[in-house]
Amino acid sequence: MSGPSDRSSRRRFLQGSISAAALVASAGCAGTRRTPASGSPGSNCPVSASIVKSATTSPAEKLNLAFIGVGGKGASALQQFGDTNSNYVAFCDIDSNLLGKAAAAHQGARAYIDFRKMLEQKDVDAIVISTPDHTHAVIAMAAMQLGKHVYCEKPLTHNIHEARVLTEAARKYKVATQMGNNGHARPGLRQLVDWVRSGLIGSVREVHVWSDRPTGWWPQGVP
Repeated sequence: MSGPSDRSSRRRFLQGSISAAALVASAGCAGTRRTPASGSPGSNCPVSASIVKSATTSPAEKLNLAFIGVGGKGASALQQFGDTNSNYVAFCDIDSNLLGKAAAAHQGARAYIDFRKMLEQKDVDAIVISTPDHTHAVIAMAAMQLGKHVYCEKPLTHNIHEARVLTEAARKYKVATQMGNNGHARPGLRQLVDWVRSGLIGSVREVHVWSDRPTGWWPQGVP
């Protein structure tokens, strides 16, 4: 028979496993129209429900998610993570209109304007960061220092040094992390990287890149 400490340790392990599965699997699915479990057409989900559910055996083991930034990419994240067998427990945004809509759509979830206050809540297991780019590193660090698992939209940091600092923090605090860089995680791009590294296509002297931006995300701002 397991005691309270054993059950607590098991839940913590499961939380980390679920978070890692959700965040890592998202790289192969977010931003595409295919689900990682079957390869069939589906929604832009960060992870299929089957992957997450396989890591837990009880509704009590659901991961409690909190979202920082609920407009733009944050709004799509609310939909994408809806298939991860998780609980939405809190939202944070400085736009009261967006915050109100998110809270109204998910009864029971708490609303915050200050992300620091939200991170202090003991029932938050993992966070999803969809704020303006220059705030990502600060929020991610604050979350990891409090033992929260982190899914952060790209770009993760402003420079390489910040990325290294966050990497060390993730190791120190033993949390699962993932950056939402779906394009770089697609099979086609990974295959291209293998071709370049193996020398299969010879020396690369010129690269042509196309972008269809803006795609409706810009311009943005708080009224």
